[in-house]
Amino acid sequence: YGTDHGTGSCMIALGGGVNGGVHAKGWRDLVENPLELSDDDMQTDHGDLAIKVDFRDVFAQLMQRRLQYSGDWDYAFPNYGFNELGFDLFNYR
Repeated sequence: YGTDHGTGSCMIALGGGVNGGVHAKGWRDLVENPLELSDDDMQTDHGDLAIKVDFRDVFAQLMQRRLQYSGDWDYAFPNYGFNELGFDLFNYR
């Protein structure tokens, strides 16, 4: 049912059009105070960290802001579409 690391992961974005810093939507305490959290604080999904940011949302913001994609989101991501990240990872071109 996944990997030894669970269903969540991390992404690294590099380049001149990337707003630097750590973006951890919904997991600020995990980033800032990881040793102070109990299992009850972790909001797990079957024992794994619950996914807070879908990789398709990151790719969609990249496509929209850096590649200037304005096409059909359902075509780009079938049965998913486009969801705002809630933070600005990429600058507009």
